[in-house]
Amino acid sequence: MRCRVLYDFTGENDTELSIREGEEIDITDKGDDDGWWHARNPASGASGIIPASYVEELQSPEYDPIPDNDSFTSDSEDGEQYVAPITQQSFPPPPGRTSSIRHPGWGGAFAGNVPATAQRPSPPASAHHRQAESISPQGSASPDHAPSTVSSSRSGEQSSNQPSGTTKGVVGKDISRFKKYIKVGAEDFIIGLAPKKADRKLYEIDDPGHLVQWRGGMNTGIQVEISGTEQGRKGMGMKVFTLYNIHNISSNLIVKRRYKHFDWLAARMKEQFPISLLPRLPEKQQNGRFDENFVNRRKTLLNKWVKEVCRHPIVCNSKLITSFITIKDTEQKEWKNFKRSMEKTPYQHAGFFQAIDVPSNSPFLKDWVRQT
Repeated sequence: MRCRVLYDFTGENDTELSIREGEEIDITDKGDDDGWWHARNPASGASGIIPASYVEELQSPEYDPIPDNDSFTSDSEDGEQYVAPITQQSFPPPPGRTSSIRHPGWGGAFAGNVPATAQRPSPPASAHHRQAESISPQGSASPDHAPSTVSSSRSGEQSSNQPSGTTKGVVGKDISRFKKYIKVGAEDFIIGLAPKKADRKLYEIDDPGHLVQWRGGMNTGIQVEISGTEQGRKGMGMKVFTLYNIHNISSNLIVKRRYKHFDWLAARMKEQFPISLLPRLPEKQQNGRFDENFVNRRKTLLNKWVKEVCRHPIVCNSKLITSFITIKDTEQKEWKNFKRSMEKTPYQHAGFFQAIDVPSNSPFLKDWVRQT
């Protein structure tokens, strides 16, 4: 597999391959998905291990290349230009604004101009679109939910040229202004597309009237700290990494975790608690990963991070956290099963909202219903 280097990396021993930004290298082995890949530099012939996050795979072109032979061109309103093959019979466009169309499913041989009022051929209706269409039965889109068409993005000019009722408003997942709203799963929850397996209420809300908060407050009772660091090795000593000892003061248990494990935990928390206020994980380091000053500083930052996470009223009591700070690093089978279950749990994104128990007598909920 051919990859492009994103960042400079200087090998600190004979097993690590030094790479430079912009180089193209070959990945010979992805190992056991521990964050390091075996690579070979075709220019120098050198080989070794590199951080997997420092490279990106080179993708083949998604569309067929446009021929360079003599052809006619048609400029669209948004500045795009489509070049039609000379062998394609061309017809004059109808009056009015035109916009070129190129769809990956049609291949490179289809070319032509269509009126700006034309719509993209609709795919088979999915469950999401059927639900979304039921929201806007009138067929007209409000300013907050502009329909997506193949015509010019100047919707104001386009709508003046269209007959009434020719454009159907659909709340789609590709509306750029709602990317965050869609990403956290709120849209799927509202339109009823939350996973059916998310059928239990895991989190409770208190609403005494003057505020809304998670039940339990900040009295979590979990006390942890990063008590020390040590160096670990694997692959007959070829791979070297730093282990951080998490000391669970409540149970006097110590587990060892690598930085990539904290990174994995942060990603899972973002999925399972998409609207919760969580601290940001310390940044990754490109060079000097084994420098003593760097290791000590990262230990301090990770200590603050894990303490803050364990103070969160709902995150701290989740299986995600309790298992992370209790499963010993020697229990490989249990650790793998835990990771697999957390990555496939239905209680993430829209499933998170489905698992929230809101009291039926909530003043906030009653006020919201009254205003809507």
